[in-house]
Amino acid sequence: MKLRFLGTGSISNPSFSASYLIDDKIIVDMPGGNYKNMIREHIDFTKINHILFTHFHGDHFLDIPFFLLEKLKLKDRKVTNLYTFKKGKETIKEINKLAFINDYKEFNIRYNILDDFKVDRYDVKRIYVNHGSIKACGYIFSDGNLNIGFTGDASLDENIENMASVCNYLICDCSLECGTNKHMGIDNILYLINKYPNCHIIPSHMFVETKEKLEKLNNSKILIPYDGMEIELS
Repeated sequence: MKLRFLGTGSISNPSFSASYLIDDKIIVDMPGGNYKNMIREHIDFTKINHILFTHFHGDHFLDIPFFLLEKLKLKDRKVTNLYTFKKGKETIKEINKLAFINDYKEFNIRYNILDDFKVDRYDVKRIYVNHGSIKACGYIFSDGNLNIGFTGDASLDENIENMASVCNYLICDCSLECGTNKHMGIDNILYLINKYPNCHIIPSHMFVETKEKLEKLNNSKILIPYDGMEIELS
């Protein structure tokens, strides 16, 4: 898997909000600012036909109308596959209508609300996670013997542990120094790498102070990303 970090920060971090580009054609989350960041980074919109959402706080989905409007400009208007749950589908429809009342009906969208599905060459499983009172999920991408997980915003619970137990790499919420009932912290990350030694953690959705403390750990099982970083996971 080729993984590019479009953003690695929390909403109050000067870094872009957490978003990930897989193999140049699959995106996990579409936060505010993502659209212009993609233009600045010269990312090819024609290749991207799959977008997965973890939840519907504004810093994870608000740029979807701008992305879809850009797709309307293309000569080859391929369908954009959106992966979410039922309530998320209604939220996307509402934000598209609010943003572009005269154009949203032309958006070429296919919704997928299944918990197990295939995206390109990956078998994908949706994992429901705890993020306070809002419905949220993560995803596990499987390609042969390689399992790569994205927690989205989440607190540590049994489902997160299950993800860590099967994943070679876990792109993981690490917003804080100490985890809460809404977000994971450095303490949770250290717990996971100690309990599940085969799992490498890539923290994301970080506050500035959290990233600085993670860097001081200098732990080989924790790979700390930055905006625009591109890595090959195998």
